[in-house]
Amino acid sequence: MMQLYIYFLGTGGSWPSVQRNVSAVAVKRGGEVILFDCGEGTQRQIQRSQL
Repeated sequence: MMQLYIYFLGTGGSWPSVQRNVSAVAVKRGGEVILFDCGEGTQRQIQRSQL
């Protein structure tokens, strides 16, 4: 059975702040990553999380 990982890349609202990026969630299973609700700046958060 493959493990499922959930990454919260941002948990803020529609405006980013110093502590929180706009909302974005990534789900990783095997070698596949699926992004949900990707806001502006999500690509930077992906690089920081090393997905």
